[in-house]
Amino acid sequence: MRIIVVLLHDLRGHVYGQDIAIEQLVTHIQRHVTDPSPPKALVLSFNGPTGVGKTYMSMLIARNLYVNGMKSKFVRRLSQVLSYVDSSKIPEYQVDA
Repeated sequence: MRIIVVLLHDLRGHVYGQDIAIEQLVTHIQRHVTDPSPPKALVLSFNGPTGVGKTYMSMLIARNLYVNGMKSKFVRRLSQVLSYVDSSKIPEYQVDA
């Protein structure tokens, strides 16, 4: 499928050091878009600290899958910032979550 080939090429050309993540991501997207009746919507969750490329990766995917990219009516971007004031209390924060 041409969309998947172009997506894979775009991700490989713009995202560095994440070969395994790219392969996994493209495999799941391909499985979803080739299913004529997917049982549910495709939901992707990118997690990590600020500045690692979560939004950039989302924009690359949306640009390749939808004509309007991130402005497509099929794309929803939810963002939540978590910051831990005291890194020694991370285990305590995890229990509370």
